Amino acid sequence: MLIVRRIVILLTLCGAGLAIYYLLVFARADSLFRQNNLPSLRSSVLLVPAKAEYHALLGEFLEGSGLNPDNELAAATELSPLESRFWIRRAFRAEVEQKFDDSERFLRKAVQVDNGFSPRAALMNYYFRRQNLPEFWKAARAALQTAYTDRRAIFRLCFAVDDNVAVTRALLPPGHPPLMQLLAFLMETGRLAQTADIAPAVASEAEPDDLSLLLGYVEQQTGKNYASAVAVWNALCARHLVPFTPLSPDRGVVVTNGDFDGNIHRGFDWKIAAADGVAISHSYTGGESVELNGKQPESMVLMEQPVPVMAGRSYSISWQYQLDGASGDSGLRWTLENGAIDAAPEQPPVAASATFGGTAWQTGQFAFTSDHSGIDRLRLEYRRAPATIRWKGTLQLRHVNAARAAGIP
Repeated sequence: MLIVRRIVILLTLCGAGLAIYYLLVFARADSLFRQNNLPSLRSSVLLVPAKAEYHALLGEFLEGSGLNPDNELAAATELSPLESRFWIRRAFRAEVEQKFDDSERFLRKAVQVDNGFSPRAALMNYYFRRQNLPEFWKAARAALQTAYTDRRAIFRLCFAVDDNVAVTRALLPPGHPPLMQLLAFLMETGRLAQTADIAPAVASEAEPDDLSLLLGYVEQQTGKNYASAVAVWNALCARHLVPFTPLSPDRGVVVTNGDFDGNIHRGFDWKIAAADGVAISHSYTGGESVELNGKQPESMVLMEQPVPVMAGRSYSISWQYQLDGASGDSGLRWTLENGAIDAAPEQPPVAASATFGGTAWQTGQFAFTSDHSGIDRLRLEYRRAPATIRWKGTLQLRHVNAARAAGIP
């Protein structure tokens, strides 16, 4: 028994010693590996020849030194054949050496062992560089299907091959995020003309994180494709991502946020001007308060919003207001300006209200008939009347509404 016990103790000590030895070897090899130079990497490979990462990095340094890295890169794939990054690296090396059959074979091996995005993106880029378009489109579909988040790099290649958005859209996986990313790409690259079908589809499933992008879309399309801008805006209203009522140019509903509640100052909501002598704020009695201290510019737009109109439709704009200030011409009125991007800057307004006057609460109104389908701009403006001083006082404004004009065709 004593002999057996001594043998067991001896074997245990030997095992522990051997373990300590290998720990020291691995620690030394790792230390050499982290030094990141050619001699230390050669030494780390000699100490631990079964580590794929050591061979791969040694191959990088050999190539950087003008030496052939192929044996080391091949060793990495042999030791760790399920790591696609090593196959991709061999493929890139083979392509540089114009060994295109080997490069394609290595990339296909990477795709075979890894279900993720990186090998599919690498294969797609390879076929793009080789201008093998049938295989490129197959690889692009696979890359789009497995992309984790940002697909813009893939979209760039797809549109470089074919600028038709329908071709790329057909490759997308189902769901909202990929289509939203495609819309963002089209906007970023100036392809608004190709967004008319995509933007409403994105907006119909929009989430709060999409709001800024879609409001930007509405603003970019205003004056260009008004129908698409209105469709996206109305979808945001329907999903309660903006706190307003959908617009309907056909029924006369063309004014947004007539009581100035929950202003977001984007899209079809009011834009408020800033100038010395002017203070605009929400009134405690409801509506908007516009204060002019007599030092404001002689003429300016105080607030405005885009309004969608249809050719041949007649509209009536009404509002309630009260003036509290100096007597005389207030210089305040509504105007409707042609909102087309090619409209002449100094052309007269499409329509204008009478100048606001009086001191009691009252209702104002003006009507117009549109000669086009598109976006006009409803503006509250101040303009000093000739031979008068600048008006000083406060305008209380509320219940700005639009409707089909009664009695007008």
